[in-house]
Amino acid sequence: MPGYVIANWKMYKTKKEALEFAEGLKDGLSQGGVVVGVSPAFPYLETLSNAFRGVDRVCVFAQNVAFAEAGAFTGEVSASMIEDAGAKGVIIGHSERRHVFKEDPSWMVKKIQLALDRELVVVYCVGETLEERDLGVGPEVVSRQLAEGLGGLEDESKASIRSKETLVIAYEPVWAIGTGRNMEPIEAKEAASLIKKNVSELLEGYVPPVLYGGSVNPRNIQGFAGHFEIDGVLVGGASLDLGRFLPLIKAFERA
Repeated sequence: MPGYVIANWKMYKTKKEALEFAEGLKDGLSQGGVVVGVSPAFPYLETLSNAFRGVDRVCVFAQNVAFAEAGAFTGEVSASMIEDAGAKGVIIGHSERRHVFKEDPSWMVKKIQLALDRELVVVYCVGETLEERDLGVGPEVVSRQLAEGLGGLEDESKASIRSKETLVIAYEPVWAIGTGRNMEPIEAKEAASLIKKNVSELLEGYVPPVLYGGSVNPRNIQGFAGHFEIDGVLVGGASLDLGRFLPLIKAFERA
């Protein structure tokens, strides 16, 4: 089962900047190791997919997907459109989608189901807020989010996940993203272990790669890469600059 280091560019980078990054990333990668993900804004999915064609260890991800395959949903992008643009995966349930854009938890299983139907790799994000952490209910929140996204999947999709390893979980402690408060690597390891256990129960034995996503950077990456329960990272701010992103990849290659 591969590890993943995924760059989530959010609403940053023009086409020119994205292509410059892509060329630098290709030059900076070694021959083997973890899967490297790049998640540009929707308009550049096809551009980046073409730029990385033939680079097997780089996977282009969309940052979101609609909860329907088609319809009168202004501004939404379907799983089939994402596949048609050349992307190989999609991020679902990111904390900003949940808390800034108020996405309904009931949408998660619909999004995941549609993405799996198009054979996209799903990176499903879970994690607790600061209030939930302070109340001591973080594990319960994460378990509930996992059940919301995975418990209602069709049996065929669950079997496909097990056989093709098309599900990755990203643990995002919302309280540790851009707040100045940090999660200790040992805490992230414990959360990853809980997630693996819960997903194994929901998906009848499938143990997913679990990524950490909480303001990782070259200064703190070794602590997270040092725990075998943590299979990679989902990276925001530090993914915008190659000089900061490449060391994160190298840390997990060494691990």
